[in-house]
Order: sequence, then structure tokens, then C-alpha cells
Amino acid sequence: MPPSTVFRPRRCWREVTEQVDDQKLQVETLKGALMKLEQKLDEATSKRDLLIARHRRSIALGKAARAQTAMGDNSKSATFDRLKDRVHHTEAVATAEVDLLSDDVGEKLTRLDRDAEVDRLLADLKARRGLPEKIG
Repeated sequence: MPPSTVFRPRRCWREVTEQVDDQKLQVETLKGALMKLEQKLDEATSKRDLLIARHRRSIALGKAARAQTAMGDNSKSATFDRLKDRVHHTEAVATAEVDLLSDDVGEKLTRLDRDAEVDRLLADLKARRGLPEKIG
């Protein structure tokens, strides 16, 4: 056999070992690059969410300003009261949705009974004082 075709296990083993080491280095480099890309994606997602929130806020402020302009300066407190009522309503809806997610049916029924009793007592008190009941 010519010397070039002779199988040399040591040289072959060394080449395989070098290839494995090179591939391990490449894998670590790729892992680092992946982590950096994931961080950039998280940052981009956070920036996007912030921009969306700012955009929605600006739309809401614009609507509020247009509504205030349409109603005139005399109704600033009325506009504020309506906005406060809307916020209160939204908070109440959110609280109700969270409450509906709980699994304790007995607690829900007790809470509903208590709320109904409070509403009844409030209606009785308003009736005795001659106040109109609020609908809705």
C-alpha cells in the first residue's frame, strides 16, 4: 500500500477532535447570538407595548378634549364627573370579571345575596329620604 492510503488513526482522531471542538465553539457562539436576539426581541416588544399605550392615551386625550370643546367651558365639572363615572364603571366590570374567574360558587352566591341586600337597603333609604333611584 502506498503511504498516502495508509490509515492513520491518530491523525484521524485528532482531526475529528478538532472538528468537534470547532463545532462546540460555533454552538456556543450561536447560543450567545440567540440570547442577544431574544433580548432584543423582548426590548422591541416592550417598546411596542409602550408605544401602543401612548397612542391609545393620546387618542383618549384627543377625544376628551374634543368633547370638552363641544360642550363648552361651563361643563368642565360635568365632563370630569362623566369621566370619573366611566372609570368607576370600567373598574367595576374588571372586578366583576376577576370575581367570576374564582371557583368558589358558594362564596359567589353569598356575595350576590349580600349585594342584593345592600341594594335593597339603599333603595329603602332613598325611598324614605325621597331621593330618586339611579337606574343603570
